[in-house]
Amino acid sequence: MTRQQQVFDRFNDLATVDNQGTVPAAVQTLSGNCVFQTGPVDGFLQLTAQANSEFGTLVIDDFNGNSAVGGFTASMKAQLVGGNPADGWSFSWGNGITPVQVYGGLESGLGNDLRVGFITCAGSGRSIRVNWRGAALANVAVPIELLQTPADTFEEVLIRVTPATSTSDALLDVAQDGVLVIRSGLDTPGWRFRFTRWNDRMANRLRWMQALPVHYPTAESLTTTLTAAGLTGTLQPLHGHTPFNNWLAVFRRA
Repeated sequence: MTRQQQVFDRFNDLATVDNQGTVPAAVQTLSGNCVFQTGPVDGFLQLTAQANSEFGTLVIDDFNGNSAVGGFTASMKAQLVGGNPADGWSFSWGNGITPVQVYGGLESGLGNDLRVGFITCAGSGRSIRVNWRGAALANVAVPIELLQTPADTFEEVLIRVTPATSTSDALLDVAQDGVLVIRSGLDTPGWRFRFTRWNDRMANRLRWMQALPVHYPTAESLTTTLTAAGLTGTLQPLHGHTPFNNWLAVFRRA
């Protein structure tokens, strides 16, 4: 597939897809609860509202003349809001995808080839999952803060397949809008911090840890530093049922 073969939708006519790419005849089929909406810059396709038992799909037919495809780039602006979203959304590419879909399991992807699922259901394990021809390539657990977007915000999602060469294997990249994620021990009141610091020192003496932490930031100092860099986000405990004073920081560009 060459760079000239492209499907590009802005959803501005609010009635149907408005492909402005180089293959305008590419057939695109909607099913489920899809609704066209007006956005701050361009229109957008709302796959589902914030309601139970809804689904929506957009299927683009083969627009490469049934020729083999070595690599491609799929780029989209995505929004996922709601206090407890379920079950997620997915991107799929390849054979075995029928134009019209029905409710159930769509967050895991469709078809016989590439499936990338952004799973938001807590019961299924919130994660980004990648499958290729039935084999699991990746299943990365992520907090809901990484999968959701701030209200009225669309974030870039990039899925890129780089074809194999004579010296390297094919490469798949999956990226969601730039988010800074830090797992760190914090200097907080209480026994957890004292135990964590003692454990680090023991691990260093036993040579499990090559170097001791230079500094344990406080929640306030870490937030101040990140805010000064133009970021906004949250800090939350990550120790669970362990005695270690681990915290998770998730920050985005303000």
